[in-house]
Amino acid sequence: MSHRTTRRIPGGPALAAGLAALLALATIVAPAPAAGQTNLLELDAGSDSIARVRDDGGVLLLGTFGTGIVPMEGVGTRFLWYPGKSALRAGTVEPGQPDRWDEANIGPYSMGLGRGVQASGLASVALGWFNVATGDGAVALGAATTASGQTAMSLGGGTIASGLRTLATGTDTEASGNEAVSIGWRTLASGHRSFAGGVDAVAGGEQAFAFGNGAQATGHGSVAFGPGSTASGFRSRALGHDVQATADYATGIGHTILADQPGSLVLADASRVGTGGYFGTSAPNEMNALFVGGFTFYAGVAPLTGCTLPAGSGAWSCTSSRDAKTDFRAERGDALLRTLRQLPITTWSYLTEPGTRHMGPVAEEFHAAFGLGGDERTIAASDLAGVSLRAVQALLERVETLESALETERGRSEELAARLKALEARLDRQER
Repeated sequence: MSHRTTRRIPGGPALAAGLAALLALATIVAPAPAAGQTNLLELDAGSDSIARVRDDGGVLLLGTFGTGIVPMEGVGTRFLWYPGKSALRAGTVEPGQPDRWDEANIGPYSMGLGRGVQASGLASVALGWFNVATGDGAVALGAATTASGQTAMSLGGGTIASGLRTLATGTDTEASGNEAVSIGWRTLASGHRSFAGGVDAVAGGEQAFAFGNGAQATGHGSVAFGPGSTASGFRSRALGHDVQATADYATGIGHTILADQPGSLVLADASRVGTGGYFGTSAPNEMNALFVGGFTFYAGVAPLTGCTLPAGSGAWSCTSSRDAKTDFRAERGDALLRTLRQLPITTWSYLTEPGTRHMGPVAEEFHAAFGLGGDERTIAASDLAGVSLRAVQALLERVETLESALETERGRSEELAARLKALEARLDRQER
């Protein structure tokens, strides 16, 4: 048969609350002890039990939310349970910030553990070393961090999360825009829904993304990725090292680039151009690319097919190996010449390039005449070259035929001339 003993200590709510705080050292249990358990100590406030200590080490603290005052204010080291705000504190309040655990700076349902911490927001949490969580639902962890925005979180050292639903983590980072994220060292995400990561990165534009050493994305919806890159234009993109995308919708990818024309796209290797060193564009909606090692574009595999602009060259070289071709057919030169003879060759201007003249066939007539190419709206340079070369061959064949016939006629003419000369000589002798 179990034996239960209870010691009741009178003294009112103040004494009971103070002793209850000192006794909060173990597991919280149900109000009524189970069979075989004994309450070693029970504290009452009037007719209500507010604290119990069991013989197995369990401790239970009870209270009523919204009633009473904070058990203790000011500096000092203590463990504090404040039922009136359902708040918990453990650690030290420093003389430099003596009011951090005072009534005004304790948020309902908050928790503060550590040295010099403050959790004054509703359901806020501050853990560590001089961390402050003033926003409702805010969390501050680490050392000297501040989470002042609603449901904001600051982690690390010296970080600040002041915008709504923000995250700042690392060292001396700040997320001040709503729904912003700042990660790394001395990064700043001040635009709403922005992201800054790396070292000294700044995401100042709304919905901006900056990542890298000194990267800055200040334009709305802009992206700066890489050391020293800047995207200041509206929805601009700067990717690489020292890439500057300053115009709206401009994109720069590579090294030492200036994309300062709206809608432009600039690609470059690590080469520097001119005295300024930046490679860029000169007109809106223009694409420029610099690769001193050359360009190669592939459009097929097994085998690889494509075109190459070799280093230092001004002409493209495209795949034309026998190994990449099949279904060879000979073309009759005389038939090709007749077809080519009927193909209209005119001068014309593109609708988008008025005032500039070009010469050549149109794709529809070229395709109808020779059946070459993949569609009726384009002409491949290789097909033009092929038709031209076969036409030249056919003309050479005709020239050779004519030259042979001419040589035969020349022989006959020389023979006739010799015979005529002989006849003239005979007639001359007869006349004498």
